[in-house]
Amino acid sequence: PAPWPPVGGETVTRWPAITDARRVCEANGARAAIVIVFGDGHYGAASHGETKAECASTGRTLDAIIEAFQNGLLPMPEVKP
Repeated sequence: PAPWPPVGGETVTRWPAITDARRVCEANGARAAIVIVFGDGHYGAASHGETKAECASTGRTLDAIIEAFQNGLLPMPEVKP
């Protein structure tokens, strides 16, 4: 999926793109990756999978993570503004 839109005001200079997740895969010899960035209570995310099926599966996992953040089921890390 495309990078998740930030929640609230933007405090991170650049939100991650799918190319960032792909680079993480390449650098680590992985087939799928999720990149999440945090800044002052806000976050952005992107995912990548090598195949269409892996991309779809990784996107569903990212969606579940984002839903958990939004529902308070997964704590946001505390970062300085």
